Amino acid sequence: MVPRKGYLGTSVDAKSLNSKCGFLPTQEKPPVYPLENIRAPVALFRGLADIGTQPRDYEDLKQRLRHVLVADYIVPDPKFTHLDFVFGFNATDILHVPMMSVLRNYTASDA
Repeated sequence: MVPRKGYLGTSVDAKSLNSKCGFLPTQEKPPVYPLENIRAPVALFRGLADIGTQPRDYEDLKQRLRHVLVADYIVPDPKFTHLDFVFGFNATDILHVPMMSVLRNYTASDA
């Protein structure tokens, strides 16, 4: 594989990377993005046992994305966790199939 011109001669330090991403070097948190500016369709999928998602935060996110929300899918297994999204033995049936169904509604021909 041949790298693109200039690729090998450049280095990315934290300061330049942060400035390219919109962070200031002294910021601890990224800047807040106004979700109301999102125009692309958004589908939310969650498991009720996912401890990384707090119900209040999820409801707030859902409310703020209501203008572009095309799916709000709750996995029908009450024990479904964050890791189950990828590693769950039943993820294909109860998550991936419904997810693909939503995605089929938004193909490149719709863009």
